[in-house]
Parts: sequence; C-alpha cells; structure tokens
Amino acid sequence: MSRSVPAMIARSAGAATISQLTRVVVIFGVHVLLRHRVPQEDWGLWNWTEAVFLILGAIRDLGLPAHTLRLRPRPFGNLLLAESVWGGLLVLGSFAAAPLLAQAFSQADPQLIPVIRTFCFFVLLDGLAQVPLMYFEGDLKLGRALVPELTRHLSYAAIAASLALLGMGVWSMVVAQLASTGLWAALLWLKAWGRIPLVYQRGRTLRLFVESLPLGSIWLVMLVQTRLDPLILGWRFEEQVVGAYGFGFWVAFLVATIMVHPVGRAVYPALVGFVSEPRHLFQVYRIATLLLLALEAPAALFLFLNADLTVLILGGAKWQSTPDFLRILCFVPLIDPLGRFAGQLFAARRQEWLWVVSAVVNVLALGTGGVLLTLWLGPKGMAISNFFLLGSVLVALGLHALAPHDFWGLLRELLVVYAVPLPLFGIAWLLAPDQPVLRMALSVVAALGTFGLYYKLFGPAVRSFFREDFPAPPEDETSSS
Repeated sequence: MSRSVPAMIARSAGAATISQLTRVVVIFGVHVLLRHRVPQEDWGLWNWTEAVFLILGAIRDLGLPAHTLRLRPRPFGNLLLAESVWGGLLVLGSFAAAPLLAQAFSQADPQLIPVIRTFCFFVLLDGLAQVPLMYFEGDLKLGRALVPELTRHLSYAAIAASLALLGMGVWSMVVAQLASTGLWAALLWLKAWGRIPLVYQRGRTLRLFVESLPLGSIWLVMLVQTRLDPLILGWRFEEQVVGAYGFGFWVAFLVATIMVHPVGRAVYPALVGFVSEPRHLFQVYRIATLLLLALEAPAALFLFLNADLTVLILGGAKWQSTPDFLRILCFVPLIDPLGRFAGQLFAARRQEWLWVVSAVVNVLALGTGGVLLTLWLGPKGMAISNFFLLGSVLVALGLHALAPHDFWGLLRELLVVYAVPLPLFGIAWLLAPDQPVLRMALSVVAALGTFGLYYKLFGPAVRSFFREDFPAPPEDETSSS
C-alpha cells in the first residue's frame, strides 16, 4: 500500500501533539498546585537540578538516537547497548561527583546532594526509553507510543501532587520524575517488543558514536542554550531568584513546550525522506515554522499585557518578582523564528556543522551576555541576554543558500504573522489600561481574532500541503509494520 508523507506527518504529529498537549495540560495543572504548595527556594533547586541532568542526558545520547534514524538498516541493538552501558557509567559518575556538582550552586542547601544522587538514575531510565521511542518515530508511528506517554504524564501528576500535599517540597518533583520515567520506559518496551528489529552490528558501536558526534554536539549545545539561564542564576544568586525566574521562563515558553517537540518529532523523519527534494524539504520546514509562530506571536502579546494577573492565577501572591521577568521573557520565543526547525532540516541534509556553529555562537553570546548583564542589571540581565542570539544570522544564510526564493517568501509570511495581532492587542490595552481582569478578557478576544485572521491568510496553503499526495520513502526493510 502506498503511503502519503503529508498524511503520515499529520498522523504522527497529531499523536505527538496529543501526548505533548496532554502532558502540558496535566503538568500545567499539577504545577499550579505545586507553585502554591512547594516553597520558592525548592523550585530553585528543582530548576537547577533538572537543567544539570537534562544536559547529562544529552551527553549520554551524543546524538546516537537521531543518527540511528538516518541509517539502513537501523542498528537498534547497538543503540540499546550504548544507552545501557554509557548511561550506567554516567549514573555512577554523577552519583560519586554529587558534592562537586553541588559546588556550582551559590547557596549551600542540605537537600542538594541527596537530590542530585537520587535524580541521577533518571539518566539511565530515560536512555533506555529512547530505543523503542526512536523505533516508533522512525516509522512515523508515534501513535503506538501514545498510551505509554499519557501514562507517564498522569503518573507524574498523581505522584507529584500527592507528595506536595504531604509537604515533601522539591522531593515531590524528583520522586515523580523518576517513577514516571521508569514506568514510561517499561511500557514503551512492552509496546515495541517483538516488533523492533534489534539489529546489532558487531564492533560498530564506538564508530556509531563517532559518526553521531556532529549531531550529538548540536543537541548538547542546543540544550545548554535552553538551560543555561538557571545554571548562571544558580551560580550568581540565591534559590528564590532561580525559582522566580524559572517560573517566568516556564510560562513564557509554554507554547514552545507544547508544540516544538511533537512537531519536530514528526518533521525530522519527513525531512530525512525529502533530503533529495529541496522543494518538498523546504515546504515541510515552512509549514512547521508558520504553525509554531502563529501560536507564539499572540501568546507573547497576551503574556506581556497580562503578566501580573497570569502569575497571580498560576502561582499565587508569593511570586511577586516573576511578572517582571515574564514581561521580558515572553518575547524571547519570537527572536529566532527561523531557527526553531532549521536544525532538523540541517541535520537531515548532513549539515550539522552549520547547526553546531550557529548554536555555539548563541551559547557564547547568551553566556557572556548573561554574566555581564547580571553584574550590571541583576537577575533581569539574564532575561535580556536571551535577545542576543547572534547565531541566527548563520541559520538564515544556510536557509537562503538552500532555497533563496522560498526563503524570502517565508520571511514575508513571518512579518505578516508578527504584524497581524498588534492592532488587536493594542485595542485591548487601550480599552482597559488599568483593569487587569477586563484586559485579560479582551486579550482572549484579540487572540481568537488573530487565529481567525491567520486561518484566512494561511489556511489554504496548509490544507493544500496536507492534501498533496507524494509518496514516502521505503520503510526500513528490517522493520515490522
């Protein structure tokens, strides 16, 4: 039976989006409870520790899961060996080095070393889950991973909420994260068992790591870019500042949290399939970019106009400094629109070097700016430093070289995306400058009006893409349907 890539992208992205949307809704709900129940300083510990171990997770993978998708046949057996052995060594190393890692946090806290030593097992559990997850992603069959992922989200929420109500503080999140990740990994393997071809190529595991290093470098650098803020703030300021800033960052990137990962999971395999067809390649990238920015632009304006009330509703009155961070951070997602899915496009074309260089420039600019601006402006300087993503210029040059005509067309469309909501939210501000509840209600109306205009402007092009019937590349001969 022939397969249509747009339809497969829609199904796979739909499954991933359902999972991610459910995750955000569930986690959003439980985090509202946790913001009220868990002390602000414990949130600072959590934000810092989570950043450290997500970066260790990227060091564990070194790009090998994504690289596996580019190979025929796909060596899932080698991937399993690498995740088990290298992941286990990282667990042992981080457990032993916990006192040293704790030195990177400015404020001594007796909970920090036990939290690090407990959280280190996340590295192994998450790594083991990557093998069946990559199998489902590679065949654009993320629907089969939906039940395990929904179970993970719900179990996290139930455990975290229960422990928070018992007054467990930061341990509410730590224990919930470990337990839910272990359950997720087990369910993914149950779903994949008997289907996943555990192809093992003797003597090739280390060589696969070497081959995946360019891709692994970019994942690592990109993760450092998104997690550098709490690391710098934890080094410079006390726990309460890290917690307040982390709350604002979480709210500002809520749309990206919902959409970037699921869309990227479905888009990347499609880009790999279209690597020899530049027109279709750029078309997939363009649709994904427009979809995300059409959500992020009105969200940024909504948060800017309603920062105080949003934080009060979500966290209560104790987060008094968070709105000041949020009014700056809400516009950060709009700074690098071309870079949101450009990395997947470059990786599909084996141009990781361009992605790596641009991301390294961004990290250097963010890190240097963060340190210098926090010395001058205090914690707000860290938020402002996020606007200096100089690597975006390199991304733009790379996209222009691939498809000059389509590149300029996309820029014009993005300008329209940014311009459309401005007058609508401007009216909301003018009608209720000193009435926060009315202003929020009018902002909701402005957002709905914006989406309606977006649909009128871009809906036909998006529908045309998903109706187009061009065939998918052949499935991996070793995989099972």
